[in-house]
Amino acid sequence: MPTRKDRTGRHSANPHAPIDRERTEPLRPPRAPIGLPLLPSGRIALPAGNPCEGCDHCCRYVSIQIDTPRSRHDFENIRWYLLHKNVSVMIDWEGDWLIQFDTPCEWLVEGRCTHYELRPEICRDYDPAECERYAGPGEKVLLRTPDDLERYLSGRRGKSKSE
Repeated sequence: MPTRKDRTGRHSANPHAPIDRERTEPLRPPRAPIGLPLLPSGRIALPAGNPCEGCDHCCRYVSIQIDTPRSRHDFENIRWYLLHKNVSVMIDWEGDWLIQFDTPCEWLVEGRCTHYELRPEICRDYDPAECERYAGPGEKVLLRTPDDLERYLSGRRGKSKSE
């Protein structure tokens, strides 16, 4: 699903914002409201009321943890994933590998859940404090293309030779 951007180029929950059909940037939530304090942890404090107001980021993708690649065959599979549109692979801050499919929930209409009372357990359990909007990017490494994977692997080879 193409992402939407506002006039400044930032991602927007506005359903009428122009569409980034080429998806030239990673999928990101809108910025947190202005004036919220930065916590010692580096996260932004949650606002009073609904911290998700104006954001539907978590409804626009699915991420699934995958096994850490260890062989050439594993990395070849990751290259195959990255050859598909709207698919990326990331390494989170704990070192876990995930595959992400940028595709909106069928129940998301104009930035709102049309079946809020019936939403799945994973949606109910989601903690807004963990959202990139307040906690910062969820990934340490983001691979969106086969070229990104090649650069990542080249960097790893360079580190192992110098160690």
